[in-house]
Amino acid sequence: MKYNKNIINTNFLYINKYKKLLKYKKNKNIIYILYKKYILVLKKLIYLNLI
Repeated sequence: MKYNKNIINTNFLYINKYKKLLKYKKNKNIIYILYKKYILVLKKLIYLNLI
């Protein structure tokens, strides 16, 4: 369980970094697409960890 929590915590840190980038970057579309892809991967990881 500790391992799973660590994975989720680091992923939330990455999401916060993406949100900060969204605020400061001019080219928001590319970052937004990366952000969406990252969330999909994150959901898969969490789903696999729960099984």
